[in-house]
Amino acid sequence: MAADGKPPKPEASVLTQLSLSNLARHVDDGMWLGMYLNIPTGTIVNFKNDYNRLGWTDAELAEHILLYWKSMRVAARDKDKVAELERAIRDIEKIEIADTLGDRFRNNQELTTDCFN
Repeated sequence: MAADGKPPKPEASVLTQLSLSNLARHVDDGMWLGMYLNIPTGTIVNFKNDYNRLGWTDAELAEHILLYWKSMRVAARDKDKVAELERAIRDIEKIEIADTLGDRFRNNQELTTDCFN
């Protein structure tokens, strides 16, 4: 229960860990996305170092960046988080992916592996 006695509102389907993981597989460059999501440069560099040291794939790097961004924005409304994420995806010129994100959010659907095809 929340402080006001109401049950907590469920998280938007497009912001679940599974949805963000599926999104990360289609972003290509998580570092640029992280910059457009206003993640501190030092944090992005640390993720890039982990990418090199641990042998992460590009999708794993993007997923870590997206999950970090989500943790930074924990107090924001889901609508605001989705709008910010959609804008950042458009800024890295992944227009179709941004459109899919917006559509799935409006329909309260998760991002699945096949929704980007």
